[in-house]
Amino acid sequence: MALCAPEAFFHVQDLVIEPAAGGYVVGWSSQTVAQAPFWGHLQRLGSAGELAGARADLVPGGGGEAQRRISIVPLPDGTLSAVWNQRSPYYPFTYSIYTRHFDAGLHGLTAPTQLADTLQASDFAVSAAPIGANIGLSWAGTTQSGQSEVRTAVIAPEASVAGPFDTAAATYQVSDVRVLPSGAGPFGVLWQEVRGYSRGTNAYLHLQHHSATGAATDAQTELNGRAVYWVSELTGEYVQAGQGIAVAGPDGHLVVTYQSADQTQPNQYLFGR
Repeated sequence: MALCAPEAFFHVQDLVIEPAAGGYVVGWSSQTVAQAPFWGHLQRLGSAGELAGARADLVPGGGGEAQRRISIVPLPDGTLSAVWNQRSPYYPFTYSIYTRHFDAGLHGLTAPTQLADTLQASDFAVSAAPIGANIGLSWAGTTQSGQSEVRTAVIAPEASVAGPFDTAAATYQVSDVRVLPSGAGPFGVLWQEVRGYSRGTNAYLHLQHHSATGAATDAQTELNGRAVYWVSELTGEYVQAGQGIAVAGPDGHLVVTYQSADQTQPNQYLFGR
């Protein structure tokens, strides 16, 4: 079923979907014409996938040069929050995490809010998921000395800052991050580090557990290191070389699916808690 007329958008990316209030909410970022900004949208679907209500814009009328890496965060009271990375429209470009709280009908309860302490000079990965009535948030950061790290916090839907946040040092560049909730209690943060940006590079998966306050409860663990044909994200609608999908079960087990440069290796891994 089409979410809109085929000619409505020039290009669509960052497609996400989450169960919400007996149906689903779909999010995506799209251009109206070539070279236009990528702006984010939400659409509610019924339980059978039918359109339900009007499409909602993350930023009414659009805003910024690009709204990317969208997460949909359904909350226990039937509301939901959207979290995304937004690039400023003017050079020198900056990037920040934005949030917006919506009611069950996707009417905005708050204005789009910049988390002021997430401002960075280059693009970065971000992920969010429900942690009880709050938002578990994790993103890739860079220190003033150029050290890559993964930053994690738990924030209220109306928050205007992300801090205080926990940090985990990364050896290499962080290309993707994923918050993996397990109900209202502890949650995991999975991230991928890459050494280099070309074919034949190495990618490493790391996992760290956090309490419901966002504090780390153990040291980070390297789950798997592998050669990849091409660097890409952990998320996506399909799995190709170096790309895959990570999900967490309610019992805390983790399944990661991806392909590696060596096609004799298994493509699916089941990790413990």
